[in-house]
Amino acid sequence: MLVFEIREKILDNTAYDIYGTVITNTTYLMDKDVVVHSYAEFNVPDIVLVGSRVLENSGDVFVSGQIEVCDNCRLEIYNRGGFNASFKLGNNASVVQVVSETRDLNAIDFNVDYDILVVNADAINLSDVMHLGDAARKIYLRDSFVLWDVGDINSHNLSLDGDIRLGLDNIESVLNVPILMDVSPDTYVQVVSGGRINPLFAMKTFVENDNTYVKFIRETDYTKFLDYNLGTFINSLRADDGANGLVVALDNALSMDDINKIMADSVRIAPINMMYAVTAFNVFDMNDFNCENTFGASYMLFEDTAIYGAVLRGGINIGQMDAGLGIYANLLNATDSFEEYSGFMIGANLMGKYENDFGFLRGKVGGNMTRFDMANVFDGIESVDNPVGYSLYGAIDVGHNFRSTNDLSVAPYVGIGTNHIEILRDAETKYFGRIGTDVSYSFEMLGIKYDYGVRFGLVSNGDLIVGGRAHFMSDMDMIGGHVGIDCIDNKNGRGYKITAGIDLKF
Repeated sequence: MLVFEIREKILDNTAYDIYGTVITNTTYLMDKDVVVHSYAEFNVPDIVLVGSRVLENSGDVFVSGQIEVCDNCRLEIYNRGGFNASFKLGNNASVVQVVSETRDLNAIDFNVDYDILVVNADAINLSDVMHLGDAARKIYLRDSFVLWDVGDINSHNLSLDGDIRLGLDNIESVLNVPILMDVSPDTYVQVVSGGRINPLFAMKTFVENDNTYVKFIRETDYTKFLDYNLGTFINSLRADDGANGLVVALDNALSMDDINKIMADSVRIAPINMMYAVTAFNVFDMNDFNCENTFGASYMLFEDTAIYGAVLRGGINIGQMDAGLGIYANLLNATDSFEEYSGFMIGANLMGKYENDFGFLRGKVGGNMTRFDMANVFDGIESVDNPVGYSLYGAIDVGHNFRSTNDLSVAPYVGIGTNHIEILRDAETKYFGRIGTDVSYSFEMLGIKYDYGVRFGLVSNGDLIVGGRAHFMSDMDMIGGHVGIDCIDNKNGRGYKITAGIDLKF
């Protein structure tokens, strides 16, 4: 490999500055660097170097004779003007045309072996360099940014040194094929592209078997293409648990649309998703207006969520009015398709119903708090552990009870409701209209009262609710029981709730 040092071009007494016309018939001994400025002319028959020198030419005509390079000497030429000369090389002598700017790309008609050195260049087209050095022994690229604007080239006459950046627009055309050969392993080559690249991928340049390749690798530093806080949060998940299901899903995504969908579905990144299971529980609860004294249990299954627990309710009847107060506690197990999480819920509700010959009015309000067992949840700014969510819900209906017989009743109703959830920095409130019908059939046999019923409901947000129940009570023993099953179907899927309990009468 040719080793040389680029000398500083200092326009002072270390170099001869030529501004006008110099014409002589004598041999010129070049014992200093020479700078021929624009519109100048340096015309001599012979130049003999005294040591290694630099010729910087911006003039009209630079030498019409012969340049003799002494033994073991090197001549470096910056040609930005006219050049008309022949060369004579001594033993182990060399001549190099140096290119640092586009204006240095002026060809010289060399009659001897020569080399091209591109050094400290910025955005020079490689095709221009290759054309300039078409007859050169070697083209050296050192510490430069070169635009790779050529197709298949014979890169054997290229030598890279230092930090090299190659600019490619059509990066796909060179993926996984050698773009440079005979590259020293200690050379740093970076390929950059002016074309549009998927932000999820980064270009990696690597040398293998002395050949340079480019390939795309999946970018796993999420601060490079997401909000910094969010990207830092995802990076920290990998550091804590590289096998985390969410991180695996994100790393396998191939587009920003996929990334955004995964984040929207994740409870870690969008913690409001944790509360959707609570929302489903609330919808079931606001359709249960049983005011009996009850100790019971419930089990709810909704998509990938299970909620199960106990309820204690006390009720009172005064004439045409029923009222009840209930408290409940539940365990929650769920998954967001990426990972599992759990929670513990406590809540209470208050309900009342008034009925006369004209119709009925009923209402229910409730609220609960759920502590989720999950570490590393993103609150929009930073990571928190075991977040707590809150919800409030309620509904009020008006309707009329049609009794065709004393045993059968049909009670259509209309109403409104609300469901509010919040967790960390996220909150969501929905209001909706309700319409439906409760149908019941009751009778008494052997001192035991039986009551069977079904209900149908439709909510303006798309919920369809269907349920059935069976209840019995012994007036003599003042004890009874109930079982029920409800089904909800909406855009998020289908869920079921099963209830059973012991009822007491005071």
